[in-house]
Amino acid sequence: MSSQATSSQAPPKRVKRPRQASMADATIVISNEEFEVTMGEAVALDDSDAATDIEMVDDDEPDKAFWMTTPGLVVDGDPKTEEVGHGPYKTTFAVRVVDKPYAAIFQTHYKRLPQTQEVLDYHLKQAQVFETVKTSTVWKSSDGAPLAYFIKKGMSTGLRPDESIALLAQSEQATSTLQKEYRPKYTLLDSRVADDVKAMKEEMEKKGLKYARIHYSYGKAEGRPHGPAYIRQDAKHKLPIVAEFMQRTAWEHRQVSQWISMIDDGGFWQEAHQRYQSFGQQTLQHLYQGPEACHLGLDVLWNVASGPHRDREDVPEAWTSTNTWSDYTGGYLVLPELGVQIDQRPGDLILMHARALIHFVGPTEGNRICHVRYTNKWIFRESQGPPPVDLPCPVDGCARRCASKSIFRKHLRGPTNKKERAAAMRSGRGKYHFMENPEVNKLLKEALDVYEAAAAAKDQESREKEEREQESRRKMSVDFLLG
Repeated sequence: MSSQATSSQAPPKRVKRPRQASMADATIVISNEEFEVTMGEAVALDDSDAATDIEMVDDDEPDKAFWMTTPGLVVDGDPKTEEVGHGPYKTTFAVRVVDKPYAAIFQTHYKRLPQTQEVLDYHLKQAQVFETVKTSTVWKSSDGAPLAYFIKKGMSTGLRPDESIALLAQSEQATSTLQKEYRPKYTLLDSRVADDVKAMKEEMEKKGLKYARIHYSYGKAEGRPHGPAYIRQDAKHKLPIVAEFMQRTAWEHRQVSQWISMIDDGGFWQEAHQRYQSFGQQTLQHLYQGPEACHLGLDVLWNVASGPHRDREDVPEAWTSTNTWSDYTGGYLVLPELGVQIDQRPGDLILMHARALIHFVGPTEGNRICHVRYTNKWIFRESQGPPPVDLPCPVDGCARRCASKSIFRKHLRGPTNKKERAAAMRSGRGKYHFMENPEVNKLLKEALDVYEAAAAAKDQESREKEEREQESRRKMSVDFLLG
């Protein structure tokens, strides 16, 4: 595949390296010429090419090729099944192989999808023709890597019938009690849903239903990988109610952890389990869910219909779990890249690589409560991420200090999402300065130069101090030996 620049175009942008097209089949525009881009195919761009929008990592406003996904073709052939698990957990799964290699799905960078009604409408329209899955199924890449598991009645697998009935009823009761007695201190609305989300929330409240996302987790704030780990504020609010809920649903975590230990062959479960237990009850306090647990985060979603997204803050190879409760219809979990929607009912379990796969919940009627267990990447591997910095805002009169380059950029530039940017500008300029990118990049470079020079001077001072102390200790030792 090649591209040509037209003589009427503006001077071309310099492109330093070949760029990878979207995973999906899509039509993109380069120099006003359209090219059909096939999944996984690279488009080489040299200095003669005009501006392009197919960069998936750095662009502030990615084009539709970024989020318009065509599902991978399921490889037809002889129907295959596979037994997974051992002992009472042994389950037969239908095997669906997707015509996409592992590398095409598990990319290095996972950028946030645009949070617009257009994105949601596009994926909802696609989902209308997707296969609806109702039985235990595993999806694998074309080179054999498992991507997602749907385990029918997975929360009951391995349990005695009487034990299963009692524990399912226990979770139903705990979830119902939490919904009645716990009102989130901070109600979070998902900006990826429709523009009339507030009206929908009010409508749900008229029906006696709640709409909220609650974080019962231990981790670090987004964008602050070197900041302190902490228990989220939601878990500290109404603490006795939260503690009882965590205790009564600990068996769910035990089941999830048991399943992950049987399907994971990449070492995630072992590392996650050891990490969780290293914190223990002393650190996790009332969030601790026993010696078999492995996930440090639990989100409780009350009727939140999240838009298409990837869980960017998850560990890349993690198995994120979802299980639902209460009485509802619809509420399918849609996986656009696999071309399926999963009919998940109370007691069913889904395990998937949520950081790699786009997913969202379809339209729902009734009261759908979802438990999502995950592990924050920054607490899982604290060595990840760029080194910490301390960059003061260069604007006169602003005392803000930024702990990373991304925070510094956002503080000066403002949100890139059009809706969030408009809302921020209406509310005033207290948090952002709404500068243009060239000015932001210039100020960032200047701030980094100053910071790095100061850090180098500080390091030099520390080394010189250590050398003086070592010399002093050496002289004291010599004086002592000489008497």
